[in-house]
Amino acid sequence: IELSLEGKIAVVTGYEALKGIALAYAQVGARLGCIARTTKEINTTVLEIKEKEGIGNAIQAGVWDPVTF
Repeated sequence: IELSLEGKIAVVTGYEALKGIALAYAQVGARLGCIARTTKEINTTVLEIKEKEGIGNAIQAGVWDPVTF
């Protein structure tokens, strides 16, 4: 089965599951919005995505709090 997310946008939240899912989505062509409370881990993940010629952005936010999101 060939999977392609070319031209699609994926938003991945929370660092626990973020890295593996984000890298897998990027590998099949998705553009990523990586959201977590702290930027250190998501910046590293976005750098890995970009090193593999993917497109990703790191966004610092807490999705549990509607004021910050």
